Amino acid sequence: MFSRFTNAGKFGTTLVRMLRMIWQSHPPFFLGLILLTIVQALTPLANAWITKLLFDLLALALEGIASASLWSDLIFLLVLQGVVFIVSQVCVSSSVYLNNELGRKLTLSTESSVYRKINSFSGIGYFENPEFYDTFRLASQSARFGPLQSLGILTGLFQSLITILTFLVLLVAFNPTLALLVIVAALP
Repeated sequence: MFSRFTNAGKFGTTLVRMLRMIWQSHPPFFLGLILLTIVQALTPLANAWITKLLFDLLALALEGIASASLWSDLIFLLVLQGVVFIVSQVCVSSSVYLNNELGRKLTLSTESSVYRKINSFSGIGYFENPEFYDTFRLASQSARFGPLQSLGILTGLFQSLITILTFLVLLVAFNPTLALLVIVAALP
């Protein structure tokens, strides 16, 4: 039981270190990536809400309760859904670009840190030790690919968390019983 808390503490510490490294590599790109991730997380909710409003308007039209504003509202919602789609696609492309650039800068920063540490060693005795050389090779490879993978996992997790929470808030506002059923169904 205690080991779970220790592992959670190590995970939290590692997460904070990783976020600090990402921030230090290029703060404007990091902030831009966070902003784009939030927008990407909210676009499914906006799309779902607009679709709900469209179906409501179509139901009114089918019932024969059509007014002049109904058709203009319908056209407005269709245009709005198109704008949300375009914003979503632009965010995806921009996010990929920022993620790659931030990953490149983070990789450069991490590799520089590894090589500065190696450069502080005196002599070549460390490099004659096969165990040290294997560790160095693994650290070098991890510095090249690890930060980019970690960044992708973190942004994906952040985006999914925001999307799930906003949908739950919407479900609670719409029907608390339905929200509770969804939560219970998701537990297994």
